[in-house]
Amino acid sequence: MPSRLQTAARAWRRLDRPWAAVLVTGLLVLLFVGVRATTNVGSLEGFVVAGDGVVDAASGLPRVPGSGYDGQFIWQLSQDPLTHDPHAFGVRTDTAAYRQQRVALPAVVWALHEVTGISHALLLVAVNVLALLGTAWAGALLARHFGRHAMWGVALALSPGLVLALARDLNEPLSALGLLAGLYLWCRGRPALATLPFLLAVLARETTLSVLAGLGLWAVWSAVRHRDLRRVRPALWLLVPLAVATGWQLHLQQVWGVLPFRANEGNLSTPLVGFLPSVLRLGGAANPVVQELFRAERVVLLGLLVGLLVLLRRSRVPADLRAGFVLACLLAFGLTSWRADVQFLRGANEALLLGLVVAMGLPALPRRLVLMGSLLLSAAVFGLHAVVA
Repeated sequence: MPSRLQTAARAWRRLDRPWAAVLVTGLLVLLFVGVRATTNVGSLEGFVVAGDGVVDAASGLPRVPGSGYDGQFIWQLSQDPLTHDPHAFGVRTDTAAYRQQRVALPAVVWALHEVTGISHALLLVAVNVLALLGTAWAGALLARHFGRHAMWGVALALSPGLVLALARDLNEPLSALGLLAGLYLWCRGRPALATLPFLLAVLARETTLSVLAGLGLWAVWSAVRHRDLRRVRPALWLLVPLAVATGWQLHLQQVWGVLPFRANEGNLSTPLVGFLPSVLRLGGAANPVVQELFRAERVVLLGLLVGLLVLLRRSRVPADLRAGFVLACLLAFGLTSWRADVQFLRGANEALLLGLVVAMGLPALPRRLVLMGSLLLSAAVFGLHAVVA
């Protein structure tokens, strides 16, 4: 008779399929949504986190005291993604150009509402859940491409920034789906097809351009070093999402009078200049227990990113993906505030996603340490934002 160890090994091999990663992700996501809706915010509409200082009571959304969070602006745009009114639908937008540049999620929700009639608040949760399932699928395919188990797709789909984004109706899940699906197609030598998911990623979160810039810059460097211009050809397809993103930025400048990426430039500085003082300062939560958890999350996240940078040359994933990871880290370290996890986990979202991909190419011990660190961070965010934050 087979031993328990052999039985477990066979079961683990059977789970080495993208559908298994999607199934596990789906169960965990539904658990998170159910717990948060029933014990924390009171309903699925509460995921918007609408503040009574920003959103009018006539919106019909449950409101919390204060200024709320970014999901309220995404809800506003989902009513009309092309609105030119910063106070439309009872929401007083702070930086309209900056908010509207991330148009992908509001546009998808608007389209689905027009077809189904389901409320925008419910659709925001549903679209993000489906985006995380798609991220698990794309992540599993990418993991198997690099010779790793498909369950890496679960770690990618439930990375800390994505769990937090699910809790607050944010753009990151749709962006992660586009980014990972694009990277899979890119690694399979299909750059033309990769432009479509890359475009989705860029219009969901412009910060994903840092990863695409890494891919493109490495292609140029490789062409110069080998004196072979053919190496640049795949990177030319990256100009498509760049051109669309640039065109959208210029359109919004005409509408609002300011380039979107400059409308909220106070959040960014030269890498490490604003970042270090913010990390060293305490604060970010009124609850001292939550504050200590924020501190622990910062330590783990910084340990993961710095450790991966140190071990970067030991990874066997393609050099262009490693270059994308480096630029994503520079962006994360350019944030001026790392006080609360809604700031540093979102800001480092692309860096952590690419970091997990880079870790797939590391030797066994550091690879497992990175995976365990990411899962530990995800578990902390899962518990905190399901019940408390």
